Amino acid sequence: MALRDELVGASNNEVGDALFTTYNAIVEHFVLRKWKSAGLDAGHFVEATRRFLELKLFGRATPLSGQLPNFNESVLTAYLNGTGDVAYRMLIPRTLWGLYALRNKRSIGHLGAVPATEIDATLLLNGAKWVIAEILRLESTLDIQGTRNLVSEVISRQHAIIWKGEGVTKVLDKSMEAREKTLVVLGLIGNMPEKELREIVEYKNPSNFRKILKRLDASKLIAYAENNCQITPLGTEQAEQLATRFAVTN
Repeated sequence: MALRDELVGASNNEVGDALFTTYNAIVEHFVLRKWKSAGLDAGHFVEATRRFLELKLFGRATPLSGQLPNFNESVLTAYLNGTGDVAYRMLIPRTLWGLYALRNKRSIGHLGAVPATEIDATLLLNGAKWVIAEILRLESTLDIQGTRNLVSEVISRQHAIIWKGEGVTKVLDKSMEAREKTLVVLGLIGNMPEKELREIVEYKNPSNFRKILKRLDASKLIAYAENNCQITPLGTEQAEQLATRFAVTN
């Protein structure tokens, strides 16, 4: 919890917790390939960071129960004229402005013609990482090496467990058993026929793979049908845990 402690120490319990929670939500939904959810989380992260900036530049922050003013040019000007480091007055606000605009102009926070995609979520995630790393640069109470380690942890790359290339889809966790891969594929991609599922899981023996599917069905983790394998809520929960574990360890 070193990151949370540093963010709270640099602000207060309410603002620091909000920063920590909203940042982690972006990371979690990114690795689960939930691009729209990651975008919604980024909007919350912007709101939390704006309160952090208010605290640093003006001495007090809008409570979480209160409403922030609309994020516009006048707000950017107010930040610029505040008292504090240039990162708080200019660099972070303009980064937040970009994240906020992307969140609003894609079909994330509002209905829109352009749906949220992986590249949108990647930008939102890395923008949030930069903001957190910049706060740590300015506020960390750790020694130099401790700060470097914490920043490295923040900026380490998050991998979505499923990779889609041209005409190919792979589960990237080499340690997973076929049972786990099956849950991850159905949980993060969606329903599909048995044959397509077996190809993605990269399981050679069709009859043995069908036995795996039937055991998952008996455990209520999937609903098996040759032409349409579906994951249940219980299976989805396990799939998300597996995907999150992969992101943490890679």
